[in-house]
Amino acid sequence: MAAMGFRYRAAQSPSDQAQSQLQAYAAKTMALITVEPSLFSTVDGKSTQAAQELLKGLEGLVKMDATVGPVVKRMRSSFPAGLDESVGRLDLLRLISDWLQAEELDQFATRDVQYQVALLKVVRVVLRWTKLTDDLNGFIEVLLEAVFSNLIKVQGPATMCLSTYAFLQQNMPLPGLFNHFQEALGIRLARRFLNHTDKENLSCVVECIRQFQFETVENLMSTMIPFLLQPLICDGSPSALTALEFVAQLLTKNVSDMLSSFFHYLLPVIVVRSGDDAALEKALQTIERLTGKPRSRLILKDINHIHNELLLYLDEKEMNEKVVRGLKFIAEMQGETLAHESDIPNYLQPRFLSFVFFADLKLVDPLLPAKTKRRVLRSFTVLMQVMGSKHISSVRIKLLAILKFVVQTFPAELQPVCFDAWSAFIRTMDMTSLKSILSQVAVILLPFIKTNPQFAIPLFEYLIVEKRQHLHEHYQELFFLPKIPGMERVNKVLVEYTGKTDAPEDFTLCLMDQLQFVDIMGITPKKLGSSLMTQQPTLEASAVGDRRLRVPQMEVRQYALRKLKMLLRNQQVPLYNMIMSPEKKTASSKDGPELSPISCLIVTLMNCCREAVCPEERQRFGEVLGSIGAVDPDWVELPDAVHGGLARWPVFPGVRHEAFAIDFLKELVKGYMTTDKTSSQDACGVVIQEALKFYNLRDDRKSRIEDGNVIWNQLSRDYQEILTPFLTSRYVFVLQDDDEPNPLASNENTTVLFGSTPALSSYGEWIRAWTVSMIERIPMESKNENNDPTRSTATKFFKQCVHLVQHDLNRCVALLPYVVLYLLVHCDPKQKEKLFAEMVAALKSEDLSTTESNADEKHPAAQAVLSLLDFLRDWCYHAEAAGEVRREQMLIDPTQADNGHCQVLVYDVEHFVAGFSDDVLARASFCCHAYPRALMHYEKYLWQEDSTWLKWRSDKPSLDFMQQVYVALEERDGVAGLNSVRLATPSTADKIVLHLSTGKIQEALLCYEQLAQTSKSFLLPDQHSSVMRGLMDLDEPCKAMLYCNGVLAENPEWLDELNGYRIEAAWKLGQWDALNGFIDLERHKDRPSEWHAGVGRLLLDAKLGDSEGFRGAMGHLQAQLMGPVCAANMEKGAYHRSYDNIVQLHTLFELEEGAQTWFGIQPDEEFPSVPKKPAVLLREWELRLHLAQPSYHNVQKILAVRRTILQATGDESFRGEIGASWLKSARIARKANHLQTAYSYLLKSEGYDSLLFPLENAKYLWAKGEEDSAIAYLEKATTNGKWLSGAKKLLIYPKTKLRLARYLGESKSLQSKEILRRFEEVVEIAPKLEKSHFYLGQYIDQMLVESGKPICDQGEEVLLIMEQFIQALRYGCHFIHQSLPRLLTLWLDFGALCNEKYPVSRKGGLTIPAQLDTVFKRIQELIRGKALTSIPMYVLLTAFPQLISRICTPNEEVFVLLMSVIAKIAQTFPQQTMWQLAPVHLSKLQYRNQRYLRTMKKVKEGVNDPLLRFFTHMEEFCRQLIIFSNVKTDRSLNGNNSNTFSMKDYGELRVIRRLLQDAKWAKPMLPFRTFMNPVLPDGDYSPDYQAFAPILPTIVEFGDLFTIVPSLQKPKRLTILDSTGIIHHILLKPKDDLRKDSRFMELVGMVNKFLRENSEARRRQLRIRTYSVVPLNEECGIIEWVPNIQTLRSILINTYAQEKRHILDRDELKAIVSSKHAPLEDKLRSFLHLVQRHPSVLHRWFERSFTDPTAWLAARLAYSRTCAVMCMVGYIMGLGDRHGENILLDTTTGEVMHVDYGCLFNQGENLEWPEKVPFRLTHNVVDGMGPLGVEGFYRSACELTLKVIRHQKNAMMSVLKPFLHDPLVEWQSKATTTGGESSRKTAAAVGGGTETGESQNTEAIAHIVKIERRIVGQTADASASLPLSVQGQVNHLIREATSHVNLSQMYVGWAAFL
Repeated sequence: MAAMGFRYRAAQSPSDQAQSQLQAYAAKTMALITVEPSLFSTVDGKSTQAAQELLKGLEGLVKMDATVGPVVKRMRSSFPAGLDESVGRLDLLRLISDWLQAEELDQFATRDVQYQVALLKVVRVVLRWTKLTDDLNGFIEVLLEAVFSNLIKVQGPATMCLSTYAFLQQNMPLPGLFNHFQEALGIRLARRFLNHTDKENLSCVVECIRQFQFETVENLMSTMIPFLLQPLICDGSPSALTALEFVAQLLTKNVSDMLSSFFHYLLPVIVVRSGDDAALEKALQTIERLTGKPRSRLILKDINHIHNELLLYLDEKEMNEKVVRGLKFIAEMQGETLAHESDIPNYLQPRFLSFVFFADLKLVDPLLPAKTKRRVLRSFTVLMQVMGSKHISSVRIKLLAILKFVVQTFPAELQPVCFDAWSAFIRTMDMTSLKSILSQVAVILLPFIKTNPQFAIPLFEYLIVEKRQHLHEHYQELFFLPKIPGMERVNKVLVEYTGKTDAPEDFTLCLMDQLQFVDIMGITPKKLGSSLMTQQPTLEASAVGDRRLRVPQMEVRQYALRKLKMLLRNQQVPLYNMIMSPEKKTASSKDGPELSPISCLIVTLMNCCREAVCPEERQRFGEVLGSIGAVDPDWVELPDAVHGGLARWPVFPGVRHEAFAIDFLKELVKGYMTTDKTSSQDACGVVIQEALKFYNLRDDRKSRIEDGNVIWNQLSRDYQEILTPFLTSRYVFVLQDDDEPNPLASNENTTVLFGSTPALSSYGEWIRAWTVSMIERIPMESKNENNDPTRSTATKFFKQCVHLVQHDLNRCVALLPYVVLYLLVHCDPKQKEKLFAEMVAALKSEDLSTTESNADEKHPAAQAVLSLLDFLRDWCYHAEAAGEVRREQMLIDPTQADNGHCQVLVYDVEHFVAGFSDDVLARASFCCHAYPRALMHYEKYLWQEDSTWLKWRSDKPSLDFMQQVYVALEERDGVAGLNSVRLATPSTADKIVLHLSTGKIQEALLCYEQLAQTSKSFLLPDQHSSVMRGLMDLDEPCKAMLYCNGVLAENPEWLDELNGYRIEAAWKLGQWDALNGFIDLERHKDRPSEWHAGVGRLLLDAKLGDSEGFRGAMGHLQAQLMGPVCAANMEKGAYHRSYDNIVQLHTLFELEEGAQTWFGIQPDEEFPSVPKKPAVLLREWELRLHLAQPSYHNVQKILAVRRTILQATGDESFRGEIGASWLKSARIARKANHLQTAYSYLLKSEGYDSLLFPLENAKYLWAKGEEDSAIAYLEKATTNGKWLSGAKKLLIYPKTKLRLARYLGESKSLQSKEILRRFEEVVEIAPKLEKSHFYLGQYIDQMLVESGKPICDQGEEVLLIMEQFIQALRYGCHFIHQSLPRLLTLWLDFGALCNEKYPVSRKGGLTIPAQLDTVFKRIQELIRGKALTSIPMYVLLTAFPQLISRICTPNEEVFVLLMSVIAKIAQTFPQQTMWQLAPVHLSKLQYRNQRYLRTMKKVKEGVNDPLLRFFTHMEEFCRQLIIFSNVKTDRSLNGNNSNTFSMKDYGELRVIRRLLQDAKWAKPMLPFRTFMNPVLPDGDYSPDYQAFAPILPTIVEFGDLFTIVPSLQKPKRLTILDSTGIIHHILLKPKDDLRKDSRFMELVGMVNKFLRENSEARRRQLRIRTYSVVPLNEECGIIEWVPNIQTLRSILINTYAQEKRHILDRDELKAIVSSKHAPLEDKLRSFLHLVQRHPSVLHRWFERSFTDPTAWLAARLAYSRTCAVMCMVGYIMGLGDRHGENILLDTTTGEVMHVDYGCLFNQGENLEWPEKVPFRLTHNVVDGMGPLGVEGFYRSACELTLKVIRHQKNAMMSVLKPFLHDPLVEWQSKATTTGGESSRKTAAAVGGGTETGESQNTEAIAHIVKIERRIVGQTADASASLPLSVQGQVNHLIREATSHVNLSQMYVGWAAFL
């Protein structure tokens, strides 16, 4: 019998004739057995109709075949009397089945053959009316008996019946059919075995194998073994024992082994099938006798499996008592007692999770019959009810996953059972636990509201209506539920508790509420989370009250994303207002500045989208990002921890480290909760169990060792609840012997996995295969003799993770770096070679010219390797790395665990990382679109090749690659710099790149033409692509299409590469038929993958009204665009790096909305939306465009699609909108200096008769340098009657006229009076236009200055200027920095000059002429009447420093009015003004002090008591700060002799502390610029506009300890606690006049504003780092302490030390440096020697400080550009003393910051060693800029800054001129009086002192004149130097600053050699 294990093949039928007869008979009866599928329905009387049809079919069969008559007659006679026509199908079939079992089955073999055949014919007809779920055993048992017949005539019909039955059940395989009836068939076979010989039984077995197509006996027996053995065991007779031996022989076992092996299956069957306890006892005794083993041993061997099998019988109510009996019996075997049924839940609790997993495996088994699954699910349902809420709540995550699977995958006939299980689950769960999964339950059940409303709606009513009292606080989570008919009660309750979210009152609050459902796992850092308006649903969050852990599911996220998209779609205007609001910068928090809502929104989405794996979820993220729009990256604040995205892998010392343990356990919980596959969840659950063991966590908390307690205690209660069931679980992965080989297992013969097979070219498959192979290569051996399982190595931990790695890609990626790290550190060194080869293969798979279809799959692979190298590099620098290595080595081999060896292992990892060629890394990074990384690695490579960075400038391959990188980065400054440093003449290809980067496309096309004539490579497709892209960029789609058609006609094989250009051209031209044809050529690609082809497909579908095709193409394209976005999140700076894709998503959203509005496309069937009105949509498009980065390429992409949509509508009413769009394109191109493209767009727009065209065309001509043409064109346009008729009533008319007047004024094309008349005409046309008044006033002011007359002699002109500036400020503040300072200067200077020219007579009378006096009074009235009443106070506040500087004005009338102005501002903004008044209040000059007292008297008039108290206390507070700054510290009071002291030790500091403790006055505001400078409105003034936040942080108290900073003045560093709880630091600096620093900060603030207003400067982020400076008097003040900065000198010293370079000390320098009077040759020789001893190293500091490539590039650019801006501004201001201590670098951003502005106005030229350079640009400063040096980024920033300064010369001079009236301390002795002798007397009389009052410094005047000359380009004395151009001046300054001759003459302390 052992031979029965063969694989059996079915034999042919022995009688072909019999087979033919059967087939003929089947054909005849087919009509009788064909059934309409609808008759199987149970509604609308279909069941009754089916029963009647069945009976009719049988009658028809009798008529056709008389032999079946007796059978049918016997069958009908068995039916109960009175059976009427109302009987249903299933009831009738059950009657027939019962008849077969009761009357026919046992007698079948004794019937004659004719009767048997007839019975089978009847059965075959009846089977057509059955479903598998009907569970009719009688039919299958009869067929089995027929199969066992020895007669061919009987076996043939039986075989046909079986085949027919299997086919009817959805073509079910025959083994599956057998499995469905395994219990009945097993019992039937057992009975047969009892009554037949072994030979007959063997024949039956063979026939079963043949008929049911089993491969082996084992396969057959395994399906029914417990049901086969149970009757035999219970029988116990000798024949039964013989049958048992027969079965054992079939299985090649003996009886004992067979019964032992199958005991866990057999016992539950015996328990439930035994009639009473006696029968059970008999059966058990039989088993004990046959096995020779006691029952307790058999039971305890596999008790969990026995429990699980037994609990499956809970589905049968009649079996429940027997199941309970069995549980009691098994409990007794374990020494436990179940006295009552109520004890059962507690007994099963430790075994419940085992049954859950067991049931799960059965429910997901695709081969398991539906009947069995129904039984399992019913048992599952009953058991949940038995266990109760107490026990199912802890495993609700697993239960939810199972129920989700069954309800979504089970067939319709099982749906009632599924919903019974859902109902039991929901109704059994306690309310607290139900709250935590409410949204997930709703999401899962939501689709069934339509398909199964009878089941789903009652569940929703239970959750929302019946349990509202318990769950209502969580109904906000159900925001995604639509209003569905039939759920009126549910809808009503939801509206009651949630309100309407489509139009929320507080948009920001609603947005943040919905965003939390996207961040389901709390990925967002705490700093972002604190910005969310409501409680975040993070795992760390212990929610309000007893709220449990949320159970995130991807469906919730997807619904949340869809709902979030709808909210953003419907609230575009509130979204715009939220982004643009002045309050978008939120207040600070204890953890630092919080993010604005838009930043929080974008960063959260970017962080979360990297977890999106499936295309659908990526599409949803793409929809939301598109609905937000392409918000300018510069407006998105990124916290340090997530600079555009979280780091891909957190760096922990090792897998044993508690921080890793906590993070990994959380990651496992995340995987366990979010996976959609139960197999993945099971794998994750087992790994959780093993991880808890590895980290020594036990169920008994008292037994946990110390490390375990630390880990467990740091997990939140929510995590602990999820992990608790796994503390006691004992699950293992069971692998079957005949399992298929693991497809991910490594092959020892395969050196490299990546790309070795097509599957392993995919990122997901490769990363899993690679991780598995590495884990398998980790050896299990250990030399540690300690066998304690808690002290095992990490090897076992990794081995247990293999199954999880195979199932869960995200968890695989999370574990990958630590597997690699373990392999590198603790395994055979040979493994490093394999590891290195694998990583290099993934990197080198990227080819610069790759066009492979799987390129998108390879990019993440290379990106993963790059990020992995980052991880390893960071790990090497981790402080605990060596210690963690030693900890593991102690377990592996204690002899190799000394500190030295462990440190060597860490160094080995560092060397491994260093072994990768930077050239390879750079090129791989380039292919991954990681361009910052590519640049960083390639610069390292160049420096390794040549540390001077000179050789590469003549190496064409290096130049070409650098050029490619800079082009990809869209850094045209870099491209220009490359061409500047290139030693060879640029090739034609190089010129092409340069032309394209600067927008000179026509020149580029000419170069292509030249290249075509000289180079064979032009025949390649990429060259043709470049030409067509150039034509497209010139907006010449017609030419591009003709060109492409010509190329493809000659080279049809290039269709895939070039067809996209034809598609793009076709949709831009609106050629829809051609577009359809071109897209048809893309059909083989499934859906177009290229951007323009995808857009073409969408436009065509929209035009055709194909909603379904549109949705499919849109989803595909959005998911594809999100692929690189998700991959980019593996590194920082993801949003900036992915911005091109974000722009495309922005465009797709607008395309979707346009398609809905104009073509009736419905984007989302499940969440339908109402199309927007065209006017509303166009307005929203305008707002969205305003949010985008003003980049030429990005904006043009958006506008091109908009125009096509509008043109496709064919609606003539949109002509104006289309024309305006062309003009926008022209304007953007012009501003980007792409003048050729701008001209092309202008030509396109000309035919649309846009009123904006003349103005834009004139600007284009002016930018082109054709000034006369621009003026002539405007002259002609403004007199054109057609244009005038449309423009005169619009704002465009005065704007055009104003532009003409400005051009006339700048070109001086007409007489001044005529130009003036033109400006006045504009004012008359638009009296409320700010710029019309400003430019009129500015032109009159220009005439006044050019006249050269004193202003007191031009009173009428001054009046006109002032009036126009006041009017300009009345209607806006765009020109505030130009108009307001000049307005005040004219007023104050006019009064002062009148006082000087016409002094007060000795008798006190006035000598001023009456006419002039009238003008003076009119000026005064203008200020008093118009300025103070019409200009908002926050506008005047911006000029407060200027007003204070003129407080000593000699004109008493002016001073009185000035007091009123100051008083009004101070009363409005007391906090801001009192800090600025402090220098006057505490001035040592008596006259200034007296003027202050008079002013404050005016300020305090009529104010309320609290404000009066504030003024008084604030004066005292500032006085005490001066005392504090001058306190002399006593080291004797300081115990440790450090520089830290306590305020308590100094009695003079008690007053200031007591002031802050006084609760009766408002505390002073923090003296920082952020809170002192008003935020001005962008547009018109609003009456309720707030220039400051409602609540500003105030000083609450000083920290007790303060520190003396070691420097000459010994400033004190204080700690301040503000009213928001944030700690700040300030510097109190004595013995230093900070007024110059303060003035310089004002100037810098203005320069920054001008740079922001310039689009090119704004794009480059040009600015100067500022800090707050508040002078308290002439000798001390407050300086804001700026964190994270280091001096340039200290950075260089540290870097030299790291590079092992020696820096010369003072004595060594003295021995080398030449004396002051030494010959120049000696100085130069010494200098060059010092430079050689101190090579350039600053670039190395950037590499070490900014290891992240994106941060590195941003820091390097910020350094170069801020350095350039400060060099230019410093040169203009004559700033000297720029030694290494006065230049600082921000260690977080790389920005340059200067301090100590005492050496202004070229004072450096007057030092003992006169300074010879304009600014510091030493070799190290240049080295920090990279291999381009001063070329490229630095030079362009210098030129742009100087250009802006020249353009804003007048505004800058307005800020500088107050220096004349606020003399600095060191200039006091040189001051001259403005008013002469008479003024001195007047001042004495008025002020009561002896000071002269307002004074001017002659030296200051001279220096301000020099500043003005430097601004205009004069580098020497005006008589000897003509003004240089901007480029010429910058070139001259760089040459002077880098001249060795100049540097060699600098003072040695300046350290020109560093």
